[in-house]
Amino acid sequence: MALVWLLLLWPVTAMVSLVVRNPLLGSLSLAAAVAMVALGALGKSLIMDRIVDRRTFPWGLMGAVASYPSLDGYRELLAAMLVTRDRTTLTQLGWHPALAHDLIRHARLGRLRPEIKPFSIRVRRRRDPLAWALASLDTDGYVREAAVTAMAARPRPEFVPFLVERSLDWVPPVRERAFTALSTLLATHPSVYGPLVRLELPRIERRKGAGRIVSVVPGR
Repeated sequence: MALVWLLLLWPVTAMVSLVVRNPLLGSLSLAAAVAMVALGALGKSLIMDRIVDRRTFPWGLMGAVASYPSLDGYRELLAAMLVTRDRTTLTQLGWHPALAHDLIRHARLGRLRPEIKPFSIRVRRRRDPLAWALASLDTDGYVREAAVTAMAARPRPEFVPFLVERSLDWVPPVRERAFTALSTLLATHPSVYGPLVRLELPRIERRKGAGRIVSVVPGR
């Protein structure tokens, strides 16, 4: 690509030299053209490094998807989460509640089934909080129940959006297990989990079963 640009710019610099009949200026023009090509190549390299960085480390991609949400962005984000070994990924997801909400919405509408499935396989195989959270969005009720059971046994604030979602599940065992876990956390740690659950209420307030979640939130 750099060679192509150099060939394209060479006639321009030669023309400048002929017009002004100043070899020195022509040489300077050529040097400037070469510098521009080099800077362009460097910029492209830095951009590619940035893309690779985002794919390797999901938190960079999270910010990008949060700023410009799209279904393809969520698919790319889940793919990046699948390969990362960073244990803070779930925490980072908690820093973008709107992103988590959209992720849950897309999953509920069945748009992310292939991307969610690999996390479902991890639920029973390893201690993986990120997999528990994402597997709770699986279309298989048994997988969702296993994910909720795991989250209830080792609760974290980042699980709140997923436990709230599962407290509205259409499968009774999943729904009751999630609601029991959520109610227990609100009763035992109201200052921690109360504000987090309140953030979830606007997105669920019109859905069936939302009333009983509202009823257990402190200060409502």
